[in-house]
Amino acid sequence: MKPNIWRALNEKALDHLKNSEYAEANRIYSEILAVKPLDIEALFGVGTITQKLKKNDLALSFFSKVIEINNNHEESFLQRGKIHFLNKNFEDAISDFSSALRINPTNIEAMNSRGITYSQLSNFDVALQDFTGAIEICSSNADLFYNRGLAYWKLRKYKAAIHDYTNAIELRPNYYQAFNNRGSAYRELADFDKALEDFKTSTKLKSDFADGYWNQSLIHLMKEEYEKAWPLYEYRWQSKNFPSEKRNFEEPLWLGEQSLEGKTILIHSEQGFGDTIQFSRYIKLLRNKKCKILLEVEQPLINLMRSLLPRENIFQKGDALPKFDFHCPLLSLPLVFKTNVNSVPFSTPYLTTNQDRVSWWEAFLGSTEKPRVGLCWRGNPNHPNDKRRSVYLGDVIDTLRPEFEWLSLQYKITEEEAGIIDSSQKIQHFGELIGDFAETAAFCKNLDAIICVDTSVAHLAGSQGSRVFLLLAEVADSRWHARGSTTPWYKNVTILRKNGNEDYRELLRKAQILIGQMPELETA
Repeated sequence: MKPNIWRALNEKALDHLKNSEYAEANRIYSEILAVKPLDIEALFGVGTITQKLKKNDLALSFFSKVIEINNNHEESFLQRGKIHFLNKNFEDAISDFSSALRINPTNIEAMNSRGITYSQLSNFDVALQDFTGAIEICSSNADLFYNRGLAYWKLRKYKAAIHDYTNAIELRPNYYQAFNNRGSAYRELADFDKALEDFKTSTKLKSDFADGYWNQSLIHLMKEEYEKAWPLYEYRWQSKNFPSEKRNFEEPLWLGEQSLEGKTILIHSEQGFGDTIQFSRYIKLLRNKKCKILLEVEQPLINLMRSLLPRENIFQKGDALPKFDFHCPLLSLPLVFKTNVNSVPFSTPYLTTNQDRVSWWEAFLGSTEKPRVGLCWRGNPNHPNDKRRSVYLGDVIDTLRPEFEWLSLQYKITEEEAGIIDSSQKIQHFGELIGDFAETAAFCKNLDAIICVDTSVAHLAGSQGSRVFLLLAEVADSRWHARGSTTPWYKNVTILRKNGNEDYRELLRKAQILIGQMPELETA
């Protein structure tokens, strides 16, 4: 055939491809490749078809073949980079996007895609450069502003994020995701009214947008508007960002409508250990329903929960369960019992501690002339907000006053933290001796006070009536509200919040002053 015939066949196949007529396009490309196996247009065309059919590994081989023939084929680098991204081969994706940009420095799609990939690697500063470069070339693309706004948000540059999300919204007024993200940025700046307005707008634009409803619930909690919060909080299960897996039981969900008399209900934990401890108080209210209660929790919590239910009613998550009639997630119980800020149940101790273990720790620790203070400076490092809520021990170790005897409430510590403790000789660490939560609870009963950041220890100590001083970031978890030094969830907890330029060192100093002023203690 003459060269113009091959060109005509490729153009015909491309028309079919554009019309999503993949079978016919593939037939023509195959006809070309049978005679011309190195035809770049046909190879790229088949790669595109297989990519659209989500046969990514096959598509990858075709794009690689094109690049092998022509190392300046911009589109093949771009599309292969996208497949590498989908396969989470982020370094390879960056390499391919960079190659596309080497060929064409103004390729906005490659620049944007590389920025997104850098974001996946948490390299947000470099991602910003790509998004900014793309915006300089095309300032009418709402997605570019949205992506840069997200990078700014990750870098905690919330005002810059708000500016970019606003630009995205101006370019695309129905951009509900941008409204939602701008609301999140306003929340971090403690502008809760604007945050709530944006979250509401996101759900007006998309009525089934679960994240928008869920975020509204968190703002209502922050504003102490519990009656509005709990119904919206149920949208958490529809959000792709919710960390807990939805349980798909055959038995129906119970949210208070049906009578439980004579029935068996399974209450199952969700989210973190602290959440389970905080909301396990509702099990006491369920006892009035004249039903059998089963509780499913993570293994470290089982012994602690035995102060609420018999041993045979508590199950480790993942184990086989007996028959039950209804189920309910633990954090749906505030909705069931219509909890408002003035009706939180059991703000006084609701979990009891094994007295034998309390006595064992009393003997183990021995007598002391100093008030004993427990310190928990760090939470789960995998928590998305851990950098904001946790404290670096090396930054605060010198603020620990010598008139107190300091005891670590951390179960596991890093080698660096162990070195800090050994060199300072200011705090005792017990590690695995503390054991599970029930053992930690017994340990805490031998302390005069506890200073901790926002982690499960705060809930554990609060649930059994220990005196707790809770150190919080400027904008903390919604359960602690937006302001105030007290919480309806734990009568014995005093909240200390960072304010302005204050750091955790200053909060720790304030906590020690308050401990020294406790009437039952006499400090030097």
